[in-house]
Amino acid sequence: MSDVLDHAPVSGSKLLVLVALANFADDEGVCWPAMATIAAKARISERSAQRACRDMADAGILDIEEGSGPRGANRYRVVVAAFRGNGPDTTSSGGGAKLSPPEPASEGVTNSAGGVTPVTLGGDTGVTRTVIEPPIDPSEERVRAAARAAQGRDGEQDTVRADTPGTADFEKRVMRFCNGRGFEAGPWPDWDTSSPGYIGRQMAALGPEERRAAERWRDPYLLDLKYRGKKPVPPGVFLRDRLWTGLDPEILQRAEKLKQSKLAPAERPKPEGWAAAHGPVWSARLHGILLAGPERPERVPDEIPVAAGEALWLTSQITSAWPTLAALRNGGGRVFGPEWHALKDAVEFVPANSTMFGSWRDEYARRRWPWPKVPDGMDGLYFPKDGPDGLEAFCEVMLEVEKQFRQEAAE
Repeated sequence: MSDVLDHAPVSGSKLLVLVALANFADDEGVCWPAMATIAAKARISERSAQRACRDMADAGILDIEEGSGPRGANRYRVVVAAFRGNGPDTTSSGGGAKLSPPEPASEGVTNSAGGVTPVTLGGDTGVTRTVIEPPIDPSEERVRAAARAAQGRDGEQDTVRADTPGTADFEKRVMRFCNGRGFEAGPWPDWDTSSPGYIGRQMAALGPEERRAAERWRDPYLLDLKYRGKKPVPPGVFLRDRLWTGLDPEILQRAEKLKQSKLAPAERPKPEGWAAAHGPVWSARLHGILLAGPERPERVPDEIPVAAGEALWLTSQITSAWPTLAALRNGGGRVFGPEWHALKDAVEFVPANSTMFGSWRDEYARRRWPWPKVPDGMDGLYFPKDGPDGLEAFCEVMLEVEKQFRQEAAE
């Protein structure tokens, strides 16, 4: 910062941008704040900040490596030697340990802390292009998290490093706790007005289980206070006082429900026994219902007309005479009993354009069963194996499975 203020051969918006970068940079002049963060710190527009960075890169006082920072962010290096005029850069490396930078903020979140990095670039790459960094998609973050989880031993080593005070991974973990990267509640309000070193020391003073508990309670604590219009204590105080130990467990449950409600239906965790609609388990249950016949036979119409190869049941008629069938047909995925999961191998997928599919359509019409429509995204349906001639065998397997589960329940 002192070198920039005393020696940088720029003024106006360029100086403001260079000061902002120097403020975020480590002892080698390296940082990777988002362009929106640079512009906010310099109090200029993003376009002006981009132009200032490009001009300083052309002048040789700023190196910009496109996409080489965390999650594809640009990495910036303030070239102090270029304007200090005393040969190679001799910037002091003192000043104590630094925390790693907050990673570039995702769309809609302003990361007011920018970033610093403990990594030394080791030479000039010659890359002097600048671009606007794209926002990080939450789904992309989930894919990367899954990839890290699949790394096996390497993933375990990363976990150990992240739980070892003094390592770069541990410092990044502390920064994520502060800036909210990967957390539902976002940045800890006003965290950047606290000392990062103090926050890191309080995290280091905790045991491994306490750190995980602090991270688990972070979002519930912040979301609960936000809902009540109250301001949270600084993150260092939260860690120092182990504040989560005195919180109401209900706020943890509320936070989890809120998190699940924001997930797309396909991403939400499924309860035990859940199976998708029109899948093999669903089909086994469907044919079990059909073979058992209507639950209220007295409400079955005297005549079920057949047209275009289908028995023409009205929805109201199915609901009245066959309520279990109506509930299955009208719902999506659901929880099925273990006996139906055990029967999933007794059914097979039949393509809609196959001869077998036509045979099943004729069998349904002959038995006056309501025909299941092929849902969007599928090109066929599941039916008992071996075609309509296999219905008797399917019924025997179904009864045997039911008998087995009854015996197990009795025991």
